[in-house]
Amino acid sequence: MLPQITEDYKNTSLKKIAAKLNYNRNYLSTVFKNITGKSFSTTLTEQRLLKTHELLRTTASPVNKIMTSVGINNKSFFYTQYKKRFGKTPNSDRL
Repeated sequence: MLPQITEDYKNTSLKKIAAKLNYNRNYLSTVFKNITGKSFSTTLTEQRLLKTHELLRTTASPVNKIMTSVGINNKSFFYTQYKKRFGKTPNSDRL
């Protein structure tokens, strides 16, 4: 499941992976958390934040465009999670 998160972080979801692997979503969620120590959604959000961090530092694309390009559609959620993860807002983190 980790390869799906790192390779297709924009479009992946626990529901899609469970269907692809023919497992119950709740079962897969429990197994994932037991193995990684983190929930699927936390891991997916972390991957998306890492990618936005990289894109903010290497492109001139607007924050909204970067945010949606990695699969995050809620601006408030994004700004809150970004600041929590990196200690600053996305706009102030540009190089």
